[in-house]
Amino acid sequence: VRKAYGHHVVYRDLNLKLRRGDRVALVGHNGAGKTTLLRILADVLPFESGERNLGVNVRAAYYAQHQLELLNPANSVIEELRTVSVDQSDTELRTMLGGFLFRGDDVYKQVAVLSGGEKSRLALSKMLTQRSNLLLMDEPTNHLDIPSREVLTDALEAYAGTLCFITHDRTLIREIANKIIEVRAGKPVVYDGDYDSYLRWRDTQREPAPDSNNASPTQSPAGKPGRESDKERKRRDGELRNRFYKKRAPLEKRIAQIEVELPQCERALHEANLLLADPDHYSKAALVIETVERKRNLEERIEILTAEWEQVFKQLEEARCEYEQERERVMVAE
Repeated sequence: VRKAYGHHVVYRDLNLKLRRGDRVALVGHNGAGKTTLLRILADVLPFESGERNLGVNVRAAYYAQHQLELLNPANSVIEELRTVSVDQSDTELRTMLGGFLFRGDDVYKQVAVLSGGEKSRLALSKMLTQRSNLLLMDEPTNHLDIPSREVLTDALEAYAGTLCFITHDRTLIREIANKIIEVRAGKPVVYDGDYDSYLRWRDTQREPAPDSNNASPTQSPAGKPGRESDKERKRRDGELRNRFYKKRAPLEKRIAQIEVELPQCERALHEANLLLADPDHYSKAALVIETVERKRNLEERIEILTAEWEQVFKQLEEARCEYEQERERVMVAE
């Protein structure tokens, strides 16, 4: 396959095959061509020459951030899921949604009022409900909090089909991927193995990227003399993990508190708006003044909680990123 954007050639002679049971993480520097490759695989990006061929009975599903914009804001959560599951009962749909943390009356919330994380969970549940056996995902953990990421990880671990995904979440790569494809200057380098083995293999490479499109190291080399012992590496990894957990715990606790209080405030605001939309409510001026004041206070509180949630979540992501970078250095340490 050849793919170019104007005069900039991203792939000149791309040749790649995914096999049944592959759980592929696409990695590489920003701008290396990972998203372009994923979109070619998903058949949503045209290319100048070459062929994209699906195997017999392969049905692909594609997830990217623009999927959130395709959700119908007028639908409820369960109505939106039903658009791809017309033959399933409400009980089955509620079970699926429950798996993605939509519980009780949450399934009747309008898409228009969902947060970014809730929309991501709904879009992911739609994708996993479809009868596909090839999932192609671009940054599926964006907008997701910790519990939602864990739900997604569990769902992908249980998925019986083939996966190919891009993510900055190294934890997801470690837990899901059994094959790593590193995109280097328009050439996919295939490593058959888990992420930590790939990192150790990559660390041993001192030569430029192979000329072939499909260099396939099948296992990491044996440890060199002087390489840090597995025992020492595990000890340092444990220290990093404990330090991260101590930093993570209070942040996750505060996020959980906000995620309890915020929906309560939103429901109370909705009730206040309903009262103010009712002509009978205006028969007593004192009640109107009280409702208007309550509405103003709720709006302020929602704004404060939303801003705090974003700030705390950012701190949690920074802590996670720092931990994963330090852990990566430990895993490849000489």
